Amino acid sequence: MVPTINRWVSGSPSAFKPGQFLLYESGEYALVGSNTAITSTQKIVKHTTLIEAHELDWLQSMAVDRSLGVLK
Repeated sequence: MVPTINRWVSGSPSAFKPGQFLLYESGEYALVGSNTAITSTQKIVKHTTLIEAHELDWLQSMAVDRSLGVLK
């Protein structure tokens, strides 16, 4: 596991992007993905970005070249 330092921002993000982590007023949470529908009626207390778009693109490109950890 890689330790990370995330900067929390109060309130809801202006736009939802893959890699964002949302914390709701009830303590529930959601991780935004490429096909995530944000359907909760609860207020978002704070949010942070766990993985940046360029990092996600890099991971996806690495996954294309590998299958179960073995180079294709």
